[in-house]
Amino acid sequence: MTKPNGIIDAVPSRAAIIIATKSRPGLVSLMLGQLEAQTVRPAKVIYSAHEDADIGARPDCTLPVEYVFGPPGISTQRNAALQRLGDDIDTVVFFDDDFVPSRFWVERVLAIFERSDVVAASGHVVWDGAQSEGMTWNAGAELVSTQDAAVTAGAESKSDLRENATLYGCNMAARRSALKDICFDERLVLYSWMEDLDLSIRLARTGKVVWSSGLWGAHMGIKSGRTPGMQLGYSQLVNPWYLYKKGTLSRAQAISSMIRPLAANAMKSFFPEEYIDRRGRLKGNLLGLWELIRYREDCRPEYAASL
Repeated sequence: MTKPNGIIDAVPSRAAIIIATKSRPGLVSLMLGQLEAQTVRPAKVIYSAHEDADIGARPDCTLPVEYVFGPPGISTQRNAALQRLGDDIDTVVFFDDDFVPSRFWVERVLAIFERSDVVAASGHVVWDGAQSEGMTWNAGAELVSTQDAAVTAGAESKSDLRENATLYGCNMAARRSALKDICFDERLVLYSWMEDLDLSIRLARTGKVVWSSGLWGAHMGIKSGRTPGMQLGYSQLVNPWYLYKKGTLSRAQAISSMIRPLAANAMKSFFPEEYIDRRGRLKGNLLGLWELIRYREDCRPEYAASL
């Protein structure tokens, strides 16, 4: 475990980190550098990509790193990585490829899992570029480093732990035992809109899903490699209804989850943000709505990949 001076213990934990990536090879070495600084060393890091170009040149790293290749899509890529885990792993951490984690992330999530009733956890995002124009890796790393330094200097406040939480896909962890019977839904293709909510609700049936302020990081929200507007807009309408049909969401929850993006895209399409394809999303919303009118009882979330 962590030494008083913060040096990484030579003995690895039983935690693995899985990162699904696409079209962002420049971030691989930056992320691995961040993971090397973890106060508790992960036993393995698995990068799950579609093709070799997603990774680029393999950077030097003191951690055991494995690269897995297969069909694209966050759910599919994460499931492919899960299949590569052995019995030596009991905690699985999922980071987005543009998430900058605190150096205490692995250490603290393992402490949370000392509670036997907790099956999954997610943390505080100090900056979420997915909701804005995004940020550079250096800017995100500086934000996280500042908060990490406060902990190192002894200015830490007591972590807040909330139950009945929803996992946020850019930074979340689950017990390996819980994921043996529950995996990511591969019908939620491409960006896998709402795959984290689907996983949260299914895991919550087996134990407690929590959010902790003691787990933090910055989500850069890089726009390259993201699902095009029309495809994402289609998923924004069809995926909630699909989750209702499979029993994850109630009818009211599904309808609410559909109305919010439809209303936002419709209103903001007149004066769209430079970093969001509002008109493309709106077009996808309307296509998804027409899809549901035609195939309400057998909606097709995977059709987004054909648009």
